[in-house]
Amino acid sequence: MTVSKALHSELRPIFIANPEVFSKECNPNYWHSTSFAHPIDNIIATYLLHEKQKADKSFWYPYVRLLPKSFDWLIGWSKDEYLELQDLTLLQDLKAEIKEVSLACTQLQECLRNYEALFSAISMEEIKWAYGVVYSRAFCKQTGNCVVGNDEESALVPLADSFNHENVDTSYGYEEAEETVELEDDSEQSSGCGTDNDSDYA
Repeated sequence: MTVSKALHSELRPIFIANPEVFSKECNPNYWHSTSFAHPIDNIIATYLLHEKQKADKSFWYPYVRLLPKSFDWLIGWSKDEYLELQDLTLLQDLKAEIKEVSLACTQLQECLRNYEALFSAISMEEIKWAYGVVYSRAFCKQTGNCVVGNDEESALVPLADSFNHENVDTSYGYEEAEETVELEDDSEQSSGCGTDNDSDYA
């Protein structure tokens, strides 16, 4: 699941029509190192949300189904939990990040509301979830190719993501007949990146 695939999907008109959200050349926050959401993150997050809504009609359904339902990151903590940090500098940084997250999520939500044929009732929680997936799992690199003002590639890689699990007994195998890679949790109870014991990816 890559930015390149997203840019050549049915979502391409959205990316072209909204450069302030999806192009680093037009995004005023891109050059700020403190900016939460870069354009390539917005592209891959939007692509992920679209594939999630397609459910089992999506090629990526097996992967999306195994992704975490929530993320334990600081912006999701309660006010009482923030205060337990007892670090004023960290609290100030946290307040600034919460503001950045809120602005980024609101901007993306308002943009996608204009495309009800492709996105039905995207909630703020869904957008935060998509950003959580991107920021905890995406790989990024410079490509030298400029498409819609972006020369970076970001990707969610199911196989690589599946290595991100706790120390459990896991086996991997290639099914030649079906041309798929099978990852199997051999422990009694699945643990880590997914909730299912078996995962197959083409």
